Amino acid sequence: MVRCAALHGHSQASVSRVIERAGVSRATFYEHFRNRDECFRGAYWAVVGRLEDRICRRTAGGSEAPWPRSSLEPVLIELAADEDAAALLFLEAGGADRNLRREHDSLLGRLEHELGEKAAADPGLGLGSLPPAALLGGAAHIAAARIMGGRVDALAAVFDDLFAWVDSYRLPVDADPPGMERWRELGSLFPALPPTGEEVTGPLPSPRGRNALSGAAAAEARRGKILTAVAQMVAAKGYRECGIDDIVATAHVSRAAFYSHFASKEDAFLAAQTRGFQESIAAAVTGFSVAPTWPRRIWAGLREMLTFVAQHPAVARTCLLETPAAGRTAIQRDHENRMAYGLFLEEGFRSCDPPRLPSRLHTEAITGAIFGLMRRQVLQGRGAAMLEVLAPAAFVTLAPFLGALPALRFVEAEAQHPG
Repeated sequence: MVRCAALHGHSQASVSRVIERAGVSRATFYEHFRNRDECFRGAYWAVVGRLEDRICRRTAGGSEAPWPRSSLEPVLIELAADEDAAALLFLEAGGADRNLRREHDSLLGRLEHELGEKAAADPGLGLGSLPPAALLGGAAHIAAARIMGGRVDALAAVFDDLFAWVDSYRLPVDADPPGMERWRELGSLFPALPPTGEEVTGPLPSPRGRNALSGAAAAEARRGKILTAVAQMVAAKGYRECGIDDIVATAHVSRAAFYSHFASKEDAFLAAQTRGFQESIAAAVTGFSVAPTWPRRIWAGLREMLTFVAQHPAVARTCLLETPAAGRTAIQRDHENRMAYGLFLEEGFRSCDPPRLPSRLHTEAITGAIFGLMRRQVLQGRGAAMLEVLAPAAFVTLAPFLGALPALRFVEAEAQHPG
C-alpha cells in the first residue's frame, strides 16, 4: 500500500494494485483488512512507527546541533532516505478518509504543541517568536516540493538554508520573544468577519425579453454557480464524499449543464481551486499596490488576502484542507499557486542588505509558513477570525529581510491600529 500510494496517489492505490504488488490473493487481503481505507490506515501508522524507531536510534547519542535543528534534521534525513514514506506522509495522508485525516492532524497538532512547549521553556533558544504551525508549515512545504519533483534525496542539500531561515527569527538575548500568548493578544485586536458572496441564489432566469442574459453570459453565470456549489459542497461533505449530484442540486443546474462545462468532479474542483487562488491573490494585490513602503505593502497585502479568506469560508476549507483528496494534480497546482505569492517578496530581495540577504529557499519556507498558519486556523474552526494570524504572518514574511527585532517592532506597531 505504501508503494502504491507513492506511485499512483491515494485515490488510485486500489485493492487490485495492492494485491498485485504484494503478491497475495484478494481473499488474503480481506482476511486482514475490511477495505482499502483500513489498509491505508494501517500503512500510515506502520510508516509513522518505523520513522519514530529510526529517529530514536539516530538521536540516542544526542546531538551537538542547536535546537530545533537537532530535532528536525533527523526527521528530514529519514524521510530523504525513504521516498515512499515521505510521499505517504506529506502528500497522500491528507487525501485519506476523514477518520485518518483527523488522526493525522492530531499528530501534527501534538508536534506543534511539543515545539511550542520546548520554545517557551527555554527562551534562550530564541524561537518563542516563531509559531510552531509556521515552522512546520515551512518545513513541510519545502519537503513536499521535492517529493513531488521526485527529488526527495535533495532534502539533505537544503538543510543549511532551511535552518538559516529558522535562525532568521531569533531575537537578541535581551529581547522578550512574543510567544503564542502575545500573538493571540495581537490577533484579538482584529474582529471576526461574516461570510459574504458564497451562496447560490437559485436558478438563472429563463432567457426571455430584453433583460435576458446572452447565451455566453448565461453560460458564464452558470459556470460560476457551479464553481460556487463545488466549494460549498466540498467544504460541507469533503471531496471524497461530495458527488456531482450534490453539486448540481446546490447549483440548481442539470447534470447536462455540469458536463457542458466540466469533464468530471476533479475537473470542476481544479477550476474552483484556480478561481479561489485568482480571487485571493487579486485581493492581496489590491492591498499591496497602495501602501507607501514595502513592509507596509506586505502588511496591507496580507490583510486583504486574509480578509478574503475569512469572508469565504467554503473556499478556505476547500483549498486549505481538501486539496490533497483531489489528487496529485490538485496538490501540484496548490504548490504552484503558493509560490506565486513569492512575487510579493521580490522587492525585499532587491532592497535587503547583502549581509542579511536570504536564500531563495526562504521564499518557499515563508509561503509554506503562512499557509501553515492559515490551515491551523481553519482546523481550529476559527476561519472567520483569519485576521488573527495577520501579525505572525507579517512577522514571518518580514523578519528574514528586516531582521527579527525590527520586524517584530513594525508588526506590533501596525497591529495597534487595526482599523
